[in-house]
Amino acid sequence: MGSGLLLASLIREPWQLYLSLGALVGGGVNLLAYTVQSLYLTSWFVRRRGLALSIALLLVSLLAVVLLAKKFSLVVDAGTALLGAPPSFAGVLVALLILLPESVAAITAARGNDLQKSVNLALGSSLATIGLTIPAVAAAAYALDKQLVLGLNAQEMVLLLLTFMLSMLTFGTGRTNILFGLVHMVVFAVFVFMQFVP
Repeated sequence: MGSGLLLASLIREPWQLYLSLGALVGGGVNLLAYTVQSLYLTSWFVRRRGLALSIALLLVSLLAVVLLAKKFSLVVDAGTALLGAPPSFAGVLVALLILLPESVAAITAARGNDLQKSVNLALGSSLATIGLTIPAVAAAAYALDKQLVLGLNAQEMVLLLLTFMLSMLTFGTGRTNILFGLVHMVVFAVFVFMQFVP
């Protein structure tokens, strides 16, 4: 895993990305973290084996995500610079990639007319991602002695408040329709537009 992260800083071609981050880091995380913890933690913790294994795997997974995000951000930043997009677009792209699997499952559930499952998938994944990512990034920033800024400017604050009010209207009534979904999409489109034209 360490060799893959070190080689990732020397990437010049796409195949080097696949080899370093894909094969070496992916294989290293699997062999080093999951296999070792599954074998050794189960013999140390007999009564609360599941809890100990869950906590250890969660910490290793968060560490892997934070370390890979640091290297992945270099690729995203290069692509963002190539497109001429502002740096904040890289954060939007990473967030979309993180939420993609749950979003696809939520859309599939919504297309199957299973609204409750769709809402649970969409909101649950968003809250879990934010609830786990912010503390992990804060801990990494503290450990690396880096400054962490989570502030919003005035435009983003207005969009956030608008999203909260719209969400209360959408989910507070217990019923929804296509108009609420369309308004959510318009607010998101405005957010993406504001990333390019501040």
